[in-house]
Amino acid sequence: MPPHTIILIRHAQAEHNISQNYTLPDPPLSPLGLRQLPHLTHALRTSPLAAQITTLLTSPATRTLQTTQAVLAALPTPHAVTLELRPEWQENSAMPCDTPSLASVLRPRFPSLASPPWETDPWAPLMAAGEYTSKTGPWAPDAAALRERARLVLGDLGSREGTVGVVAHQGFLQVVTGEGGGGEGVRWENGEGKAFGLEVGSESDGSVRLVPKEGGWVLPDAEEGGNQPAEREAEAAVEEVS
Repeated sequence: MPPHTIILIRHAQAEHNISQNYTLPDPPLSPLGLRQLPHLTHALRTSPLAAQITTLLTSPATRTLQTTQAVLAALPTPHAVTLELRPEWQENSAMPCDTPSLASVLRPRFPSLASPPWETDPWAPLMAAGEYTSKTGPWAPDAAALRERARLVLGDLGSREGTVGVVAHQGFLQVVTGEGGGGEGVRWENGEGKAFGLEVGSESDGSVRLVPKEGGWVLPDAEEGGNQPAEREAEAAVEEVS
């Protein structure tokens, strides 16, 4: 049985998004991106989607892991979900900004994502993935490799149950929604979330198709949004998870 809902989330604004310096290695969130995190927590917390998430998948980049902490802060029982760092969801290009760091570098930076408290180690898929930073073979940025990677992640989503959240990147999300949606992929703003259902083909066909659903959000500009009480509470929750 496929998941009830897939929630695809783009990371908050990162340093290279504003500077357009794509030589920055695995850049973190920008100051605005950090201010967007409480808005993301609040948007998800006030959505009925949050209470339904049973699995959370995330690209192993600094900016997506920072954003993942804000998503976890919105969940009623964050450590009850299955959390997995999945290199298949990394960004398209081979530029330094889109090449994730090694697990040995990332893990000390994100102690809140270690196991325990999760029953299974969130880092296990990353440790078993081989040379996921190489941008060669299955990680290459060419069209054929990207389409195959999209096909694999869609197949993985189709094998899961419950509601699955994914924190990833604009470029690869466009590939996935294009490959699984039968057309050109949709665009995301930083921190935006969109909800999809899945249609799984026959055993002989094996195709998985994304179908847009109601739900999701676009973040307000964090510069203009003010610091309302609900957002202050969300900001405290992000700090607690971090």
